[in-house]
Amino acid sequence: MATGRIPAVTGVSHICLPGPGGNSCNVLHAMMARRLLQHHDELSRVRPWADEEVERVQATNSHIVVVVANALRLGATPSSISGHHDMMAQNFSRVDPPLVVMSAGAQAPKRNSIADGIVVPEATIRLFKLLSERSHAIAVRGDFTAEVLRGIGVDNTEVIGCQSCFWSLQPEFPTSFEEAKSRTEVAYNYTSVARERNLVELAVQNGYQTFGQEHPVENAILRGDESGLDAEWPWGVLFSRTSVTREAFVAYIKETYR
Repeated sequence: MATGRIPAVTGVSHICLPGPGGNSCNVLHAMMARRLLQHHDELSRVRPWADEEVERVQATNSHIVVVVANALRLGATPSSISGHHDMMAQNFSRVDPPLVVMSAGAQAPKRNSIADGIVVPEATIRLFKLLSERSHAIAVRGDFTAEVLRGIGVDNTEVIGCQSCFWSLQPEFPTSFEEAKSRTEVAYNYTSVARERNLVELAVQNGYQTFGQEHPVENAILRGDESGLDAEWPWGVLFSRTSVTREAFVAYIKETYR
């Protein structure tokens, strides 16, 4: 590494915009990566890099830290992510610094693997092969992600867990699992009230604290707007297939949702 050079960071954004599409859990990944670095440059993740940006990377950056969340989506519609992954690969191909990946995760409808016939989009395969070639190892969340990458020919992975685990910047968790179990307050989050309705029902019954991830309807409830609950999916599923009523859910969100 040349003296005086600093890393650059790209990938998942550390800013969560209000409204649909904002994902607070992804922000946690992004903030963790930046928290580990005392000084860094930011590189765009949403567009091709301009020539002057490429020149700056070549001159001033020692590494490029690539923050990803669930970038490996088995069975995903190619058009939904292919353009973005192609653009990332093209940007990385224009510069020389090594790539440092934190901390890739794979997502699948169930615990499927490539052996089950579930495919990864070609653009994603090209991106991760490039990341593999330019990295000492690709940090991944768990064995399933490592298995998926092996299935597309990427073997240099290292399981480190979710990068959010390192928020304390300590080598061990500050609280033991036994201590955590003894606490009476529980916090959780969900992605879909329909698919995870049993979890939501349990949380409503017990008053668990809720951390919002990507939930414009819940945010609207806090503003006094309940119209989003009129949709059959996913709200009709929650209210018809669990003991949770609309009135109970509204009261619950107003009390516990943050």
